[in-house]
Formats: sequence, structure tokens, C-alpha cells
Amino acid sequence: MQNLLYLQAELTHLESELDRLAKADIDQGNSGDQIKSWYTRNWIILGNVYGNTGNKQWQKMLQIRKKLKEYNSFFLQQHMIARVDNPYKHNLRTLRQLLEKHGPLIGPDMHAWVDENDLMVVRQLENRDVLSLWVIHKLTPLFHRLIGKWFKVCILQVLTDVQ
Repeated sequence: MQNLLYLQAELTHLESELDRLAKADIDQGNSGDQIKSWYTRNWIILGNVYGNTGNKQWQKMLQIRKKLKEYNSFFLQQHMIARVDNPYKHNLRTLRQLLEKHGPLIGPDMHAWVDENDLMVVRQLENRDVLSLWVIHKLTPLFHRLIGKWFKVCILQVLTDVQ
């Protein structure tokens, strides 16, 4: 999110620079160089159609376009990420338990699943009927908590036996 604010600040700065250049060109136009006074009102002249490749306003406008494209791309990414669902609590709890006991992660990333507000799922269960949701969210966690804990088998042991 902070990057989005930095991009906005950069765009504001570039816009103020463009305004400063436009005022300077208008002042020069009033001093005799009429073409420069038209830059702010005629994009064809501003856009180098007449061979004016050194136009500072046009160069600044190109900088703004590039930064605006970067800003819009990042903004849309943030918007899409914000719409992604958080994982179900029991799925996250199961993942945490699995990683604590048998997980291959032994570095600082072992605790990457602590802040559930910072996590997302690629695909959440959708359009399930009421009975399925009840089984998934209520019955299964209850089963694991009360009965399933007595039947746990080490995943690493199962994988070793299969090989």
C-alpha cells in the first residue's frame, strides 16, 4: 500500500513540474516565441509534429504517462489482491498444525502463517449447499478435535512406507 502512495506522490511532483514548464513556455511565448505559448493548448505542436524534439513539456508528459501506467498497473494489482478471500480458520489451523509437527520449513518462514489477515487462498470453496458447508466447517473440525486426534499417523512415516 505504501508503494501506491509513493507513486501518487511522484505523479503529483511530475504534474507540478509540468505546470512549471507550461508557465515558463507561456512566459516565453509572451516574450516573442509564439509556438511555445501554444504548447498547452495544441497537442500536435506539443507532440513534436513540427520537429520540436527538444520540447521539455512533451518529455515531461511522456514521463507522466509512463509513471501513470505504472501506477494504474499497481493499483489494479492491489484491487485484485484485496478481493481475494482469506483462508477458512479450520484450514489454516490444520495447515499450522501440520507444519509445526511435520513441516519441511525450519527457517524463519516457518511462522509465515501467523497473521491470518496477511494470507489469501487461490480458490475458496464456492456455491456449496448448506449440508456440505456444515460438514466442512463444523463436523470435520469437530471430528478431528474429538476423535481424529487418536488416529493420527505421521505423514513422513506414511511417505517412507510407500517408497
